[in-house]
Amino acid sequence: MATTQSMLDKIAGHQRHIAEAYGLSLAQARWLLATVAFHGMAVADTVYSVADREPAVDTDRAEEETEMEGELSQGMHALVIGALAMLEDEG
Repeated sequence: MATTQSMLDKIAGHQRHIAEAYGLSLAQARWLLATVAFHGMAVADTVYSVADREPAVDTDRAEEETEMEGELSQGMHALVIGALAMLEDEG
């Protein structure tokens, strides 16, 4: 296993914190955190792999990266809001 007990304890602590903060069950908190982590990593991997490529048009790389990071942040915000709304609809 690639995890340590310390790592597992931290994960469980985060899950408990989210469950308490949002009035969720531990199962819901686990799902929420796993969903956000999975999609966050997938999108960030895509955004930053594209950022390493040469621009298709003559643009300022810093400006392009700032725009992509803003879109990433906005998308993650929407993901969290949507996931919380789904959990609320279930309850």
